[in-house]
Amino acid sequence: MRHPPGQGKPGPSRQKRRVPSRGNRRRQSRKKKSGRKPQLRSQRNEMAVAARPLSVFMLVLLFLVGGSGGSGAKAPGVTANSITFGQSSCLSGPCGHAGLQVSAGILAAFHERNLQGGVNGRRLELVSRDHEYQAEKAAADAMRFVSANNVFAIVGGLGSPTARRMAPILRRAKMPFVGIVSGADFLRDRKRFPNVVNLRSSYGEETRRLVSHMFNKLGARRFGVIYQDDAFGRSVLNSYHEALKALGLP
Repeated sequence: MRHPPGQGKPGPSRQKRRVPSRGNRRRQSRKKKSGRKPQLRSQRNEMAVAARPLSVFMLVLLFLVGGSGGSGAKAPGVTANSITFGQSSCLSGPCGHAGLQVSAGILAAFHERNLQGGVNGRRLELVSRDHEYQAEKAAADAMRFVSANNVFAIVGGLGSPTARRMAPILRRAKMPFVGIVSGADFLRDRKRFPNVVNLRSSYGEETRRLVSHMFNKLGARRFGVIYQDDAFGRSVLNSYHEALKALGLP
């Protein structure tokens, strides 16, 4: 096929590529950078939130150790080279995953402190026992720690039913009971348990905030509770009744 003079064979169509102006390039660059910042900021915030409980935990332990007086040679679990803490927690069974995480956090905090020279040159050590979320085993662990007289304090326990059995034993021995992963109200009774140091809010405080939010923000007027039939569940149930009563609900 011949083409008219002056016209060549038609070639493939070409699309003009628009080159962004310098101002557009700057805006696109800012968008890309801004996409990264929230993620990095979020990661830093999560790390800070995760580290905060461990920092508070270590401050409490340092305060207790410092308050033992003098060289601390007569304090249980304290030697010239180390300070030993005991733990009875749920390391297996229904809540083993949570107990193992608590233990890992304590060991991480101890390791960090030991890298800095420990406390007055003494290394922090942890002896853990597994109560499998069984109150009888937790009580036996507490009695064993007390009779051995080789730990300075009990730290990082998990569970309200187990803490209920351990707390009276440790109170009679005047042994500090620190950082229990439980919000049970009986652990907040300073007259009964002056040796207990709580690092988390109570179930009552959490429940009041939850019910208040649902009532005031979500318009809820009817509430139902599914609870665990033990010291933990009954404590939360009582907190719900008190929170609803404060709002004038049956």
